[in-house]
Amino acid sequence: NAAAVGNITRTAASTLTGATGVALTTAAGSIGATGAGNAINLAANQIGVTATTQGGAVWLTDTGALTLGAIATNGGVLDVQTTGAGTLTAGGTITTGVGTVNLSSKDALAVNNITSGAGVTLLANQDGLGTEGFSQTDATTVQGTTVGVTVNLPGTLAGAGGGAVLSNLTATTGAVTVDVRNAGNAAAVGNITRTAASTLTG
Repeated sequence: NAAAVGNITRTAASTLTGATGVALTTAAGSIGATGAGNAINLAANQIGVTATTQGGAVWLTDTGALTLGAIATNGGVLDVQTTGAGTLTAGGTITTGVGTVNLSSKDALAVNNITSGAGVTLLANQDGLGTEGFSQTDATTVQGTTVGVTVNLPGTLAGAGGGAVLSNLTATTGAVTVDVRNAGNAAAVGNITRTAASTLTG
């Protein structure tokens, strides 16, 4: 039953490692939980991570690169944060109904199609080092009530900093914001560019 309860949680020392992927499924229950040490921890460089809930929230984390497959929460929030070097790739379609979407990468963030009936927050280069940035596959759409793309940190130095490559960003009730300075050094590098098929709507 889609309303069946039952969460997927973790112990203090917990890592999920799958040679070909990791699939997480609940009905009304959540996957992971908010707060330090409560998100489901995936092995560094884990590929093929999928998650499906019927309204439950999803919290995932990884100490390195992470590749997501399809994720559907049917109303639950989605929060994915990497804490170490490596690209966070949202390679599959993400749909959350009225749930917010937060994807945060210490290095590069690459996304495809994301659809939310709430806010979408996309953060890249959140260690403020190097020139890793945000990229979106050509002819894909990120849609939410608001859509925010932020690259770099206030501590990003001159000559460092990543940019943003945008396809279609659509804010249905609010604004689209793209910030590749984020209060970093005035000489920090990082351009806002586009793919072949690209329209911003806010």
